[in-house]
Amino acid sequence: MRLRYSAFTLVELTIVIAILAIMVAIGVPIYTDHSIRARVAESLEAAEAAKAAAIATRGDDSFAAGRAETAWPSEIEYIDSIVIDAAGNIRVATRDTGARLDPVMELHPTRVAGQPVAWDCKRIVGLSKHLPDECRN
Repeated sequence: MRLRYSAFTLVELTIVIAILAIMVAIGVPIYTDHSIRARVAESLEAAEAAKAAAIATRGDDSFAAGRAETAWPSEIEYIDSIVIDAAGNIRVATRDTGARLDPVMELHPTRVAGQPVAWDCKRIVGLSKHLPDECRN
């Protein structure tokens, strides 16, 4: 009787390793971008308190410069600073997000009579792919 061995050949193993290497080469950068975007989105969530403060200090037509202009201390790991200017714009600077250039976003309030304040998010610094959808411009 002849013995028959059942095993992978060197060519088959090489092909499997090549396929895995290609999958890793594509998957790691995508995962990195998603994790950076999650950190930046977390920093925007922390700016909700600053939005409430900016609305609270707003008069009929403008923001009260003396009360609204302030720097917010942040205990969130990925926020460098949150600053509200006299016009009610909120600038959120991030840190340690994993991006080469940590994103900075600015939130601009728009008020229409009888409606809640709408916030427009603009990218100041950083790559668009690292920002949440509402901040890509």
